[in-house]
Amino acid sequence: MDAENPDNFFCIALGSKELHKNEVASSNGITMNIICTTSWPTKPLLRIVIVMLLLGLISSAATVKKVETKIDFVRQTNVLGDQHIEIITNFVNEQFDAMLVASDASELSEPVRKLVGNVASEVKRDEVRKIYSNHFSTAIKNAYIRISPQLNSLTDKNLAQRIKISATAALAYTNNINVIEDLVALLKDEAPEIRYWAARGLAMPEIQQYLTSNEPQASSSAQNVLSELGNCLKKEDSPLVISQIVAAAPVQIGGVQLLQDCIAKRIEQYQNWTVNNELSDYGIFRKTSVIISSNLLADNKNLETKLIKSAIELFSVAYQRYTKGMSYSESEGSVVVELLTETSCKELATLLIEAEASLLLVSRSSRIASFDSFLPQKNWKRLEVYYKYLLRDVNDRFSIYPEGKNEPELPTVSDPPAQIIERAKNLRQIELDLS
Repeated sequence: MDAENPDNFFCIALGSKELHKNEVASSNGITMNIICTTSWPTKPLLRIVIVMLLLGLISSAATVKKVETKIDFVRQTNVLGDQHIEIITNFVNEQFDAMLVASDASELSEPVRKLVGNVASEVKRDEVRKIYSNHFSTAIKNAYIRISPQLNSLTDKNLAQRIKISATAALAYTNNINVIEDLVALLKDEAPEIRYWAARGLAMPEIQQYLTSNEPQASSSAQNVLSELGNCLKKEDSPLVISQIVAAAPVQIGGVQLLQDCIAKRIEQYQNWTVNNELSDYGIFRKTSVIISSNLLADNKNLETKLIKSAIELFSVAYQRYTKGMSYSESEGSVVVELLTETSCKELATLLIEAEASLLLVSRSSRIASFDSFLPQKNWKRLEVYYKYLLRDVNDRFSIYPEGKNEPELPTVSDPPAQIIERAKNLRQIELDLS
């Protein structure tokens, strides 16, 4: 097996190329939501993002017997002294050195797995866990800075980039406020994989809790994070990066505006038929639900209405893409063709089912979700009925309809470009010829 092939790297890490379910793994208190589908990014390095997401799952699911090491001893120690800090520093440096001397990408998963698996203390006392985390994150931060210049001297530039991605993933998983400035700086990186992990790190629970706290400097830090996430979004077209910008937006007023900007970016992609990774948009509906449930906007009903209307607009364009893409005809009576790929069809169906349930919940509707029943049947008439029911349910709580109107003003998805239609026709003809 050629480990330099990204698909093979995926197989080495996971043991399978095809998963069609959401899996959740927990490692040291960090919950990782992993969306696994056959939607495999076409850019080789971007595929590594998905692989790295699985590392925590692998470490948690592994059933091999644990071998006690010095770092295990430190993680179980109640009082940390200089000798323990030295063990932490040496352990982290060893893993970064292992990445630096890796001969191919298959050798990168093990050191990152070790770093992620030992990022937190096993001691229950909060003060000990915090001290351990501070030292561990500082060691990773320093090691990252140390190896960065050395990557430029590697002759294999592709491998050097993969090492940088792996190191950035380790930095992201520190889940400590010590690395906020480092992650913010990496949002400006040219590689989408690096920007992904930078935003992913800012979405970690300890960092999110700090950014919304009353601690000294937290407010200014949050403003800086919001500003740089916004700057990143302006030039961003990767759905995976956008999904992590959504996750990293602090639950505060500035975060609401950033979330709306993310929604607007995705709506534009749906409208011009350049969208992909549709299932990643479920994070937007989840974040919207979190914000509404937090009562952050209890005294700002105008902004609350704008946010929920933005979410409904995103749902609407996803719905239009699905219905048009699954049953498109150029004129009445002409042949109906499916424009969506199998992957896009599955992702959109899952998105619409989950988003409908989320929107009904946040609207406090007593109606049972229906998309999971009618989407598989491709019952377009019944689906349209329940689509309108959903709009009504949301309006009943949030008043999203214009005054005097019985329906909201929503963006439309126009007919797809000619090349998409032609490609779908050609595929259909090939299927007919082979049947």
